[in-house]
Amino acid sequence: MAEKLEIEEQTEESPKKSGKLKLILGTLALLLIVGQSAAIFLLASGDTKAKADGGGDHEEEKSEPEVEQVEVFIDKFRCTNSVAKPGADITVSFSLFATVAKGQGQAFEMAANKDHKGRVREAIEKVVRGSNLDDLGDSNLGTVKRKIKEEVNKALRKSYIIEVVMSEYHRTNH
Repeated sequence: MAEKLEIEEQTEESPKKSGKLKLILGTLALLLIVGQSAAIFLLASGDTKAKADGGGDHEEEKSEPEVEQVEVFIDKFRCTNSVAKPGADITVSFSLFATVAKGQGQAFEMAANKDHKGRVREAIEKVVRGSNLDDLGDSNLGTVKRKIKEEVNKALRKSYIIEVVMSEYHRTNH
């Protein structure tokens, strides 16, 4: 009978120990959750404060150093596009400039306007003549400018151009 009593005492103590263990584990889990929530809150409020101070958006700008740029005149163009609108010709005229790093201004001008003038003109005319009607609209010239930049840099075999600037832009349908 003494053995039976010992077994009953052990089974009575086991639920007490497992209850205490569950209480300890529950408390630890709660502390972990509260700690993580506090860390997230502090990190989020710090990020918001940095953006409110104007510091959040400047990180990307700091990674790309500001390059001093100069505008170089390439030429005046007048191109006819017969692909953009079937059955009609569209004439586009504009003055074209390229912004390049200040130290590359003279080298670009020499390459684009003297050494490789034919290649550069052909690259620009190819882009304009192959553009669709939407791309030739004033509000969508970004696509044409990007393509001109890519094609001219490719023709010169060097990435001179930072941005393409078009002025005196006119489009007429015939």
